[in-house]
Amino acid sequence: MGKVIFCQCKKAAIVPDGVRDTLAEWLGRNPIACEVVEDLCGLAANHDERLSQWAQQEGLVAVACYERAVRWLFVLAGTELKNDIRVFNQRVQAAQEIAAGLEAMNLPTGPQNTSAAGEWVPWFPVIDYSRCVNCRQCYNFCLFGVYTVDADGKVQVTKPANCKTGCPACARVCPAAAIIFAKYTESPFNGDAVDEQKLAQLRQSKDFKNMSPEMLQRLIRARMGQRADATLTNNKHDQ
Repeated sequence: MGKVIFCQCKKAAIVPDGVRDTLAEWLGRNPIACEVVEDLCGLAANHDERLSQWAQQEGLVAVACYERAVRWLFVLAGTELKNDIRVFNQRVQAAQEIAAGLEAMNLPTGPQNTSAAGEWVPWFPVIDYSRCVNCRQCYNFCLFGVYTVDADGKVQVTKPANCKTGCPACARVCPAAAIIFAKYTESPFNGDAVDEQKLAQLRQSKDFKNMSPEMLQRLIRARMGQRADATLTNNKHDQ
């Protein structure tokens, strides 16, 4: 059995404080081999070499968020997880349930290392290639250069830091629901399992139809313009 990765997700308010704090206290009382990271998304975006090391371990356990999001975060970092990974989802599971599950696994003891996340809020998309049809809508839609196309014509997320925090618009225009924002609230764009029936209903809704790619781009451009005007105004006031 491998070690535990405990993502505290401190850069987003998606994990209830009570869950995170209770699990941290439980780990303090149980010296299991554990990597405590402030934000797994940040490590993935930076292609931290530890993700490749962890991915090769048998019986890896992740206390994080949705399994689909975790798996594709590792792919973004340039590695793939073994199929036997066990993922506990802090977003929907109670701390007591997760602690009981960990305790039942007879995990090995060892050091508990802690990694800081830095100042950047790691908000960015990852691509679920099991669903992606390579239509390039995300690439054509994004105004910030987050996506590129490689020599084989495959769309990739290569500049995650370019993404604008809080903007999930490219996920909304993806026809295959292949874009994941691990810190987003709405299913299935947050990495939750895709319910095809609910997805079809969403795409037929009036609100969704009114948010065409062109309209979303106009809204984003307008917001960018408003921010630029506000910055210019503030600079004038400071002079």
